[in-house]
Amino acid sequence: MRRGMTLVELLVVLSISTVLVVVISDTLRMVLQLTTQKPLALQAIDQARVVTSTFANELRNAAIGSDGSYPLAEASSTEIIFFTPFRSGSSPSVRRIRYFVASSTLYKGIVVQSGTPPSYATSSEQISRVLPLASSTSLWFSYYDGTFTGSSTPLAQPVSITNVTNVQMSLIMLRQDTRNSTSTFTITSGSTVRNLKTNLGN
Repeated sequence: MRRGMTLVELLVVLSISTVLVVVISDTLRMVLQLTTQKPLALQAIDQARVVTSTFANELRNAAIGSDGSYPLAEASSTEIIFFTPFRSGSSPSVRRIRYFVASSTLYKGIVVQSGTPPSYATSSEQISRVLPLASSTSLWFSYYDGTFTGSSTPLAQPVSITNVTNVQMSLIMLRQDTRNSTSTFTITSGSTVRNLKTNLGN
């Protein structure tokens, strides 16, 4: 004679099945989070590298503005303005570039020269959002004079733009390797402005 399952046995089977479903669901959730978060973390690092590389190249080629402006126009810890012909397309014109930090975000503003004689109308500035940052309270831009060796102390604010020959950008960003991660990484890049070098013989 075949014997069916008792109520107690049924409850035990249901309990074990429920635990297994919960464990498997948590495992799948963690795996899915890792497969989405890791690429996001790598993407953030790649983005930061592209931004700092572009910044260094633009800055290295900083030049006198088409209106006769000094190559460097602003040198604060959260904003830098300079003039550069780098990446201005087929036109040899010098553009006014502004990088600045606001509300934990790095922005870039570009003004193209216009008129005769040429001028830079800041009202025509094209501003784009570049990168989200970990905070708005850090020294994003540091400035150095002709004695810069790579480990020098930056010039104190307010900086006299005529003393600057080297600028460094430091971006502090969230790693994003886990969904609620608060850990950060810093990527730093900069350049000596060729047209402002005082040690041209070196």
